[in-house]
Amino acid sequence: MNATQPIGRLRDRGHVEWASSRLAAGRAQRMIATAMSQIRSTSGLFQWGIMSALLCLATATATAAAAAEPSPSPTTQPVTVDVDISGLPASEQAALVPIIRAARQMDALYMRQVWPDTRALISARQGTQTPAAEAELAALNFFKGPWGPSGAAFIAGVPTEQPIGDYYPSGATKHDMESWLATLSESDRKRALDAFTVIERGQSDRFEVVSYARHYKDGLNEAAAALREAAALTREPTLRNYLTLRAQALLDDDYYASDVAFVGLKGPIDVVLGPYEVDDDNWFGAKTAYEAAIALVNEPATRRFAKIATHLQELEDHLPLAASMRGRTLGALAPVVVLDAIYHGGLDGAGGAAAGYGLPNDLRVLDAVGARTGTYSNILKLRYDSKFRPIAEALLAPGDLSRFRFEDIRDAVLFIRMFDSVGPQFVTGTKRPIVEALRESGSVAAQIRSMLLSLWGHRYLIEHGYLDQHEAASVYSGFLIEALARYGPASVQSQASTYVLNHLLESGGISVGPDGRIKINSAAADADVVRAATEFISAMSKGDAIAVKSLLQHYVVVTPAIRGALARLGPTPALQRPIYRTADRLSPVSR
Repeated sequence: MNATQPIGRLRDRGHVEWASSRLAAGRAQRMIATAMSQIRSTSGLFQWGIMSALLCLATATATAAAAAEPSPSPTTQPVTVDVDISGLPASEQAALVPIIRAARQMDALYMRQVWPDTRALISARQGTQTPAAEAELAALNFFKGPWGPSGAAFIAGVPTEQPIGDYYPSGATKHDMESWLATLSESDRKRALDAFTVIERGQSDRFEVVSYARHYKDGLNEAAAALREAAALTREPTLRNYLTLRAQALLDDDYYASDVAFVGLKGPIDVVLGPYEVDDDNWFGAKTAYEAAIALVNEPATRRFAKIATHLQELEDHLPLAASMRGRTLGALAPVVVLDAIYHGGLDGAGGAAAGYGLPNDLRVLDAVGARTGTYSNILKLRYDSKFRPIAEALLAPGDLSRFRFEDIRDAVLFIRMFDSVGPQFVTGTKRPIVEALRESGSVAAQIRSMLLSLWGHRYLIEHGYLDQHEAASVYSGFLIEALARYGPASVQSQASTYVLNHLLESGGISVGPDGRIKINSAAADADVVRAATEFISAMSKGDAIAVKSLLQHYVVVTPAIRGALARLGPTPALQRPIYRTADRLSPVSR
């Protein structure tokens, strides 16, 4: 693993993963194992694990019986994403056109990474004007493959369970890969698990390592050409520099210089483009996925968070952790931007638009210049109106509901991202990244660290007069509603929020009343956040994969108390499927 190994940034793609309606059958065995570990526990979660196991067994049985037939095409609700670009100079409006074209290439490359045969499915349906074909086409483009949010196929003739994708050879198993990796030298194994390589079948059916730049050559060449065209059009020097460096990085897989340039972006246009996250690599957590997000900077909201970011070093120095785990010198003041999204593609658009980012992931860049943190305010507002507000109205106690605002959701998301680079990143006393030491648990562990420290940090800023005191009343509301919206074991993000939510439930920081409404006890929650951070991050910083996995098994469970509260919500609403009207007008989709 090289220094570009991502550390697991939070990606909320907008799924409302209410446990009352979804437990992916592919995760049944893991949940049963979790439940059995709870049976041996003496904590208050004893009965929760038993019920989770029974629920998962029932789900697995039902899914096995239906495996022969594909699920119906998932229902999605189209929502328009339109951004006013009239205030941009003509040069920047012109530059957006090739930038979006490059972003669409990232979308196509990601579809190939998910499953190379998806493109053929799309082509077959583009010429068939029937309601069924149109529904399947919309679903394929939305999920970036023929598998819905539960992991079930919705098109006949494809694997019933989603394969590992294009990172590893078709037909190979994880055991095949592990056996082959065991035969390699340390340097060759490092190359095989590099973030920007794939494993192919070469001559004599032998495995060989191939760079992304070679494997995805055609699409990357087109994207690089579009970025160079955009660089020639823009008059913003930092954007021109970034686009030029990023174009070269796509062709040689050396992203360091362009990552540094990304952190230093100025001006009105924000561009996330390239391979970043490893969440889709369920085997080794090593291979990065292509993504793209193009947005305009929301200046008024950005100014507020820029002031908050000036206190990050102080927060690092005062973390509620042992001295060995705090006080690391952070990079230069990292920019924090609030954005209005114009387009999401690739991983950023898979199953819904990303809510934001904390990038880059390269630890060398984080140490040198920090990270750039962005939140897509217009995407969050869509979800607040259609999902988060209804959840709050159904589940929050009256006192907490009266203080709940859209800004609480936006703050919760952005604070988590701000804290991605705060706290221990390397195993204590070594230069080994924590996520590398924790292997498959690394991404979710990093999310939990960011969530716990963000809750603590928000309170710290209020108590020290950096934020208005009135915010103290709703610190936990935004986090709670987002956590409820994705409660369960279905993704890295949902596992992390479920961990924190269950910890608060166990301690009394939150409680579910007889009416099914959830009440927040801020004092108890404050104490529990410190306790949970000390417990979890201490194990993380030691690189203790066994201890971390044990904690995950204990807290990442679906509890009867929360399941009962979620039942008040009724059926899961349709997923929002963004229609990027501004992007489509600037750079129409080519068939």
